[in-house]
Amino acid sequence: MTTNTDGAPDPRTGRFAIWIAGGLGIAAIVAYGSFQAQQRMAARQKAPDASAARSQAPVAPSELVARAQAASRQLDVATLATLDRELETSAARTTQREDAASLRLTRASAVSVRALEAAIRAHRTRDAAATTELATTLAQGRQLADALTKEGIEPAAVARIEARLDLAAGRDITVLHPVVLMPDYPDAELRLAALSRPLFTDGDGDAAWADGELAELTAELRRATPPTGLSRLLLALALEAAGDDSAAESEANAVLSQIPGQPLAVAMQAPPAPRGTAAEPEPEVDSAPDPEPASTPEAEPPEPEPEPEPEPEPEPEPEPEPKKPEPEPKKSEPKKPKAEPNPAGTKATSPKKPRPKRAKADFATLLADGCKLVRSGNAAEGFKTLKEAHDLQPGGVKVTLCMAQAQDKLGRAASALALVDRVISKAPKNKTALLLAARLEASQGNRATAEQHYRNVLELDPDNAKAKKFLGQE
Repeated sequence: MTTNTDGAPDPRTGRFAIWIAGGLGIAAIVAYGSFQAQQRMAARQKAPDASAARSQAPVAPSELVARAQAASRQLDVATLATLDRELETSAARTTQREDAASLRLTRASAVSVRALEAAIRAHRTRDAAATTELATTLAQGRQLADALTKEGIEPAAVARIEARLDLAAGRDITVLHPVVLMPDYPDAELRLAALSRPLFTDGDGDAAWADGELAELTAELRRATPPTGLSRLLLALALEAAGDDSAAESEANAVLSQIPGQPLAVAMQAPPAPRGTAAEPEPEVDSAPDPEPASTPEAEPPEPEPEPEPEPEPEPEPEPEPKKPEPEPKKSEPKKPKAEPNPAGTKATSPKKPRPKRAKADFATLLADGCKLVRSGNAAEGFKTLKEAHDLQPGGVKVTLCMAQAQDKLGRAASALALVDRVISKAPKNKTALLLAARLEASQGNRATAEQHYRNVLELDPDNAKAKKFLGQE
């Protein structure tokens, strides 16, 4: 029996087809794998190195703050300028409220340090670049400080930043921020800079130093512990003013050894530029607070205090004289029997009363006592008490307003105006502050500003007689 194989597929043909299909599949897999490898290689070439990516990782806020503080102590303004963007970015990215506040505060402080360095350098070199840098950092610092004030972040620290900016602007911060003169002021470097102001401010030269004052300042700058970049350069300026150029150069070189190329230290190696156009016109306003006592009649209230002194003067009292022989053997002078009735009077005198109150170091008590002393006519003693209160809680509206009233009664119109302006910037609807500012502005001839203050008073108190009288609305 035979089998018909005609028309049946050849088995060998099927096997060949399978082999060909398998080969094509393998080739496709190899080609795809090669393509993927090329893509990965190109991606690696475009992507940054892993170590570079790690180096660009965000820096911890505490590390940024520490770096900025170290640069501030060394007066490394180049590093501070570089850190400015990092501090801003880190503050915006962090989700921790405390870290954000610390970063923003550190940034504002760093800007104020750069502003003061630029101010001193601009005064010495008369360089346009330094003057431009001063204007830029002042504007930036004011903006940052105002934002921190509005949010109530660290009022004491912000007050120190504002004081440094005021000093950079050429203002006498011993008048605007009297607490800076206290020996225990938290920012010792700023206190030394305030005392050194005549060294880098137009209008104040060697004639501003009384006998021994420059030597005393130099001694204080030498005692600065630890010395900072700014205190060293201020010492160099003081030594130069005293004629010790070699010692001044040594201090500048000490700064350069730590921070090569520090701009102010480099400028100290050249003689000071001749005085030309001033970069800071503002000191002229604050430099003459004392000559204007005549415009404020309220400066006379402190005078009634010496009036009680004549009370022991009536010597016709013959009756107590028999009792006087007892102290006479101690001292035979006839004037000292008068001292016996005085101790009896001193029991009711005020100097002994505030002492136990001040020992409490309570802000509310100090504020109340200080304001009461100012209103009762003892503005000088009241101002001292208010400075203690201000040191506990700087920048408060009430304490600043009372300090302004004290300065007004002491006849220091410019100082009072500077203080009351700060009150108005924080409390624009404070009627007492507006009335004081209006009167002070009018006394200095600034009628337009006074009118604006009185208009603001009328918005709060439409029947205010003083405002109506000044504006001619009666």
